[in-house]
Amino acid sequence: MTQSSIEIQDGTGEEVLQAFNAALQTLATNFQGASEPSATYASQFWTDTSGENPVLKQRNSDNSGWIEIGKFVDGKFVPTDKITVSVSEIELSKNWTGNEAPYTQEIEFEGMTENDVPTITLIPSGNYALQQSQKAEFAKCYRCTTSENKLTFYAREATAQVLSLQVQLIK
Repeated sequence: MTQSSIEIQDGTGEEVLQAFNAALQTLATNFQGASEPSATYASQFWTDTSGENPVLKQRNSDNSGWIEIGKFVDGKFVPTDKITVSVSEIELSKNWTGNEAPYTQEIEFEGMTENDVPTITLIPSGNYALQQSQKAEFAKCYRCTTSENKLTFYAREATAQVLSLQVQLIK
């Protein structure tokens, strides 16, 4: 995405219309680009795409520098004060505690705290039928809680397969 000037110069009707449309696109995409906009204004936004993850920045009130607001990580906006992202893989075994629902399973997870809210997703493998079976097994789990260095899963029925899971934690 290229940034266009938001200052419209005199020209023919078609030239002004093209410049106006380009300026609106620049505004709509928060001045998205790998380098900062050539003209800057107090409180202006800029989506810096120069790094691995796009960074949303805002110009400070005296127009002398940029303030990082947050990053876009895996399609999600992460505010600057929660910028540490870790992604890990774990296995949910077939070994559950309990003789009836709720069945529980504890998994050690270094660095987890009781205040963390991880995103946990199934990593399906194998052919289509096996993947569908894994999805059905994972659906038996209805809750996961966090505590110091631990995840605790709850299930309405013990799973019959080992399931690979991805844990994404933003701190």
